[in-house]
Amino acid sequence: MIPKHIRESPLFRQGGYGVYESLLSPTRLNALLKEAIRQLPCATESSTRRSCAEEWRGGNPVRRFLSAPAGAVQDEFYLNRETEAFLETLLHCKPRPTGLRGTFTYYARPGDFIGIHRDVDACDLAVITCLSDSPPADANSNAGKMVFYPDRIDEPNSGLRRDPANGARLHRLLRGQTAILLGGVIPHAVLPVAPAQVRIVSVLCYAVPGA
Repeated sequence: MIPKHIRESPLFRQGGYGVYESLLSPTRLNALLKEAIRQLPCATESSTRRSCAEEWRGGNPVRRFLSAPAGAVQDEFYLNRETEAFLETLLHCKPRPTGLRGTFTYYARPGDFIGIHRDVDACDLAVITCLSDSPPADANSNAGKMVFYPDRIDEPNSGLRRDPANGARLHRLLRGQTAILLGGVIPHAVLPVAPAQVRIVSVLCYAVPGA
């Protein structure tokens, strides 16, 4: 059950997610991308060929991508008072970082993706900033787009996976844009990237009181 204060928050009322411009200045965005590129040699593969039976939060969704721990540049964004204040306006409560730092995710090889899932218990709120995304050659392609299911929050993961087109809201997160979502509530996914498409994102997780 979703707590009343979450259901009454501005973020939930607009569908449980939003895409926002310019949370990072161009200078900070460039610094964050440089850090992500520096961290790439430390990246490890996250790969699961079949989703586990978990029907709600967490579990192991089918996926394939690379990830690496962040550094000092992302740390500053994660713990920044301005970031925290903006999130507070969306939730009407104060979220808390769930760790000392976040991660970078690289959808850098043809077909890298993550299937339909809800986030782990430690990630009530996900803040995902696109640092780089070379678009697919086909301008009409959905490759690499994020997918949200705000109208199917009461449906288990297995039902969503059987009918992934129903209620799917697709969004291409552009460089500098940040997706903020109630990741433990709103089912979401990232579609496979196309050949020569490289998508790098900064991923931060927060706990929300009472969630």
